[in-house]
Amino acid sequence: MSLLQGVQQVAWSSLSHAYGPADNVPGLLRELLSPEQEKRQWALGELFSCICHQGTIYEASVAAVPFLIELLAAPETPDKSGIACLLASIGAGCGYYEAHSQSFSDLDWRDILAQEGLDLDEILAEEARIDAEARRAVRPGLPLLLPFLNDPEAEVRLSVAQALSYHPDLAASFLPALEEALAKETDPQAREAIWYAVQRLRQPQAD
Repeated sequence: MSLLQGVQQVAWSSLSHAYGPADNVPGLLRELLSPEQEKRQWALGELFSCICHQGTIYEASVAAVPFLIELLAAPETPDKSGIACLLASIGAGCGYYEAHSQSFSDLDWRDILAQEGLDLDEILAEEARIDAEARRAVRPGLPLLLPFLNDPEAEVRLSVAQALSYHPDLAASFLPALEEALAKETDPQAREAIWYAVQRLRQPQAD
């Protein structure tokens, strides 16, 4: 079976991302396999923009995860570092209103949304559901992300650490790699993310 064959079976037009219907996602996923590096870089940038926009995730983000894992697992996939960063970023992402509702102290989001017939609590609950689905979807791909704790790009190392931190029940599998990465990390932001992941995974889990 060729890579991304299953992408045609997803009803992308019924899913949304940062800019509306997700019809463009399957084409962008396929462009990640383009023989032209410029096209691959463009597609990756577009995917970050629409399904992980500034760290925010959507229905289409969850739907894209199995295909990103598929690409990451395939030996023939080029530019895996960027794909790993996108997958990890989705795994550590959150909803738009979750990210922004506390950011503007001079705006009353509840009133703004009420004028549109929307309820902030309902929106946040739906975003929490999508967040949880994203964590579950990314989980099978976490072992594929571990090697990227040694990626040359600090942003990739940071994103992978953040994604791993959401799965403390898998601490035994991830802590050795994270502790090794922490010992040699020199980038301040990546080091902070790795340190946080280590601390979170070291916490005893409730029965």
